[in-house]
Parts: sequence; C-alpha cells; structure tokens
Amino acid sequence: MLEVLLDVRNLSLAWKVHTLEPPAQPSGASGARASAPAELPPETPPSYVFRSVNFSIHAGDRLWVSGPSGCGKTSLLRSLARLEPKAEGEVLFRGQSAHGSGVPAFRRSVVYAAQTPARYPLSVEEAFLEVMEFAHRAQAFRRELVAAWCARLQLPENVFERRLTELSGGELKRVQVLRSLLAEPSLLVLDEPTAGLDEAASQALYGLLLEWVSAGERALVIVSHEAPPPALMQAEKLPRLRRFQLKSARFEELNAGGNSLCGLAEQEAGCS
Repeated sequence: MLEVLLDVRNLSLAWKVHTLEPPAQPSGASGARASAPAELPPETPPSYVFRSVNFSIHAGDRLWVSGPSGCGKTSLLRSLARLEPKAEGEVLFRGQSAHGSGVPAFRRSVVYAAQTPARYPLSVEEAFLEVMEFAHRAQAFRRELVAAWCARLQLPENVFERRLTELSGGELKRVQVLRSLLAEPSLLVLDEPTAGLDEAASQALYGLLLEWVSAGERALVIVSHEAPPPALMQAEKLPRLRRFQLKSARFEELNAGGNSLCGLAEQEAGCS
C-alpha cells in the first residue's frame, strides 16, 4: 500500500455576498437629519467555487486537473497548499494538520508554484540560494546539479547571473519549477507550468518532473488546459495518471477506479 501524503477532507470554498440597501436620503425640505441606515440584510446563499471535496494523494501519484477558465482551479491548488485563507475543511499532510506549529513543516513539504511567478530583485543564483536557506539550511548548494537541470530545460548558459526581472515569462516559469524542486518537497503543486513554452521545452520539463516524482516518496499535482503529455502518462513502476475535472463547483476524478470524489451534486443528494 502506497503511503498517503495528503488527505483532503470536506474542502470547500465559497464567496459570501450581502445585498446592500441604497443609502438613506435626507428627509424634509429643510434638509433634516437623514434617517438611520438600514440594518445589514442577511447574507445571500453562498456561491461555491468547490464544495465538500474529499480525496487522498499517495506517493507516486500524478494528478492532472482541468476545467473551464475561471472555474476556480487556482483557488483549489492554493487551498491544497493551505494558501487560501477562506477555504474550509481539513488538509492533512502525512496525518498532521497544517495549523499552528505544523505550518513550517507543511510549507517545506507541500510547495505551490503559481501560474505567474513573482519577479524578485534577485539574480537566479540568489533565488536558488534563498530556497536552500529556507528548506535545507545545513546543505550546500548543488550548483552542478542545478546547472544540468537548467541546460536540460534549455535555459541560457548565463542564467545564474541574470536577474529574475530580466527573464522572459517562459524562462521565469522554468526557474520557478527548479526552485520548487530544490526545496525537496513531498508534494509539488503546479499551476499551468508549461503555459507559454514551446513543445520541446514543455516535454523537457515534464520529463524532469517525472524523474523527480519517481525518485522517492513524492507526488505531483498539475493544473492545465492541455491534454496530459505522454511523458507523464507512460511511467513505469508508478500508479497511472489520475485525471480530475473542476466544473460547476464539482471536483471529480474522471478515471476513478472506485475512489470517487464527492462534489456539490453529491453533497446535495447525499454522498455515500
């Protein structure tokens, strides 16, 4: 039995809206004091981005998440990484809660890479060293290994000396993925990692990610509008690629072999 890395229980995200009354107008021709504003009306029913999501991620899993634009895929990924403060429910890493004293360990173990990376005023090498300081203070920076990664991902030879603000969008995405790998997480959560990359660069990136997930007790979650690449689907000695869809507040596994997910419709009908 493969180890459960992340256990998601009743994860929900909703936006709550108040319907505000128009401001009270002054009464009387003499401009007497306006009447007191009306009390805040009750909240309208919440609008769910996703609701009652339950599933587990095991070592070796590769999860491929799709869905229409604007359906909440990024919010879901951020919720898995405990970066979405309004999300409700439990996210357990190896059975431990990501609250209080457990937050630092969770942050090192579950790493989220945003669709649009931040451009810090650092060189690429300084950005790599920053990750090493956060995740592995006692370890030396493996420059030769990272240089090999950079070459494999078709980054320029002088990439270590360039500043993040000087990189193209595609270069910055690849550097962000390498920074995430340097942190040596157990779960890597990637939002559109190959958006803007050409076919060769995309395949190189997916090949590196497959090697990473195959090398230990690790798992990978990717959001994308594209079809899953063969590089991730054809993996020996790993579970098959798991495909999910988020649509109309429902998050469901498309190729589930018995482990179904409970979404909005199932919640309303009574999910068993």
